[in-house]
Amino acid sequence: MTDKPVVIVGGGLAGLAAALSLAKQGIKSVVLQTPQNNSGSAQSGLAAPLSERDSIDLFLKDINSAGAVAGDNPMARKVVESAQDAVRKLEQWGVTFDRTDNGDHDFSKGAGHSMDRLLHTGITTGASVMNTLKKAVKASEYITVVEGNAYALDHDDAGVQGVYYTDKNDTVQRLNGSHVMLATGGIGHLWLKTTNSKHATGTGLVMAAGVDAALKDMHLMQFHPTAIDLQGKPSFLLGEALRGKYGAKVVFQKPEGTRWQGKDPSMYKRDVLSTLIVNMSLPQSGGWTAYLDVAGVTDSAAVQKLQPQIRKHGLLLPITPAAHFHMGGVAVNEHWQAINNNNTVIPGLYVIGEAAATGMHGENRVAGNALLEATVSGVLAVQYLASDGYTAGASRENVSAPVPPGKIGEHEARTRELMYLYAGVLCKTEGLTKAAEGLQKIAESIIQVDCSKPLPIIVQAQGLYINVLQQRVA
Repeated sequence: MTDKPVVIVGGGLAGLAAALSLAKQGIKSVVLQTPQNNSGSAQSGLAAPLSERDSIDLFLKDINSAGAVAGDNPMARKVVESAQDAVRKLEQWGVTFDRTDNGDHDFSKGAGHSMDRLLHTGITTGASVMNTLKKAVKASEYITVVEGNAYALDHDDAGVQGVYYTDKNDTVQRLNGSHVMLATGGIGHLWLKTTNSKHATGTGLVMAAGVDAALKDMHLMQFHPTAIDLQGKPSFLLGEALRGKYGAKVVFQKPEGTRWQGKDPSMYKRDVLSTLIVNMSLPQSGGWTAYLDVAGVTDSAAVQKLQPQIRKHGLLLPITPAAHFHMGGVAVNEHWQAINNNNTVIPGLYVIGEAAATGMHGENRVAGNALLEATVSGVLAVQYLASDGYTAGASRENVSAPVPPGKIGEHEARTRELMYLYAGVLCKTEGLTKAAEGLQKIAESIIQVDCSKPLPIIVQAQGLYINVLQQRVA
């Protein structure tokens, strides 16, 4: 290591866990963050096999079953085996998970789990964890937080040297570091309906691809089945805690009040329930509307949290699948080092949290594993980084910065609508063709206005996603 700080791109749970872990070792870091991230919106909790009747193998069985993983799942095992230590570290940083009257951790059940396994703080676990870690970061003399929008990696033949970003005045800035850790989160904002923040546009994927990092499992996007559509804004997430712990039920109903009498689907796996909701809404299926019935929720804190939605909609909250979590991303090895298509490490570059494609989730993530993976990846990547032997070169202030990407402007809503309509829960060849053609026309329009800048990050990421899906269905 040198006296240069580690540059962490992203201020969500993975990024802050990495920064605090570096600080514990006396290593300085700079956290480059946007005003919003997705970690704070996580509601279900953090999954960990800590109860007396649970085990690592039982947890892995649930992960592999939900994700249709056949055979060994080494990264899942690595993360699950580290769960207890991750919980301990979070509690050392100040997080207080709910406990029972006798002082034990209070576990709730989430979709895809065979037993109660989710640690939580009411129904706002993500926000609680993030607020606590932000205080710990602010108190650390080893961590500097900078706000800005990263858009490219500074690199040469030796490896990654730093990050280019634009500040609040749209001025290009450079951060040099000993290493760069991409903790940029997911890609949910590529779709019109999403639980993600507006900054979840695949920035890390585009940046990593720019230094020849491989992208893996790009097609594996999870849609959360129970979100309230807020017309283009991040959808209001109604997490599994409401169904698994507090008694809310998923129901299907016609406008005149007729209710579907089939099997209760409330705790179906997320991909199964999302597909069911979309299929039930089709005219050929009867045009059923999906709701979350919260009449049975009696917990006062949960009811209080839901009050704004209850006042607007009543006790039947209209739900829709929303882009939620990307199982794909930048390919990494077992230490969360970015790799290229030849499985060769890209020196100096780590990718953690949702931005990394580890394969641990398979085709579908179970509830609570986002917070678990974010914490563990931040902690374990730092353990390896501190002794990986890579040293960034001398300052590159004389190197010209790449031109930042253009602005999406008025075209954003249409690109996101195309993604949701034709590359959402149900993907078919003809739909993907429509999406690709529509995105191409928009890209051409943007270039005609200003050809001096690269396409906006969101359009680049949408193009990467559509291209992968078209290759898969061809």
